[in-house]
Amino acid sequence: VLAKAGDIVGDNINREVTTVLEPASISSVRAVLAPQPRRRVPVVDAASRLVGIISRWAFVRELAHRWQLSPL
Repeated sequence: VLAKAGDIVGDNINREVTTVLEPASISSVRAVLAPQPRRRVPVVDAASRLVGIISRWAFVRELAHRWQLSPL
């Protein structure tokens, strides 16, 4: 982001943020990450407070871990 001297953060943010709820299923996170070139999705609680961020990499790592644990 290119900003001029005196600009504030609030003038340069995206307020239309896609989030997932903390108890969201893996499939719902996949539905948010897959169709867009997003790398991260904020995770919020029932009051819409940020509790964390799930990254595409963490998601893929978790799926790979589950795949290794599942019997063939």
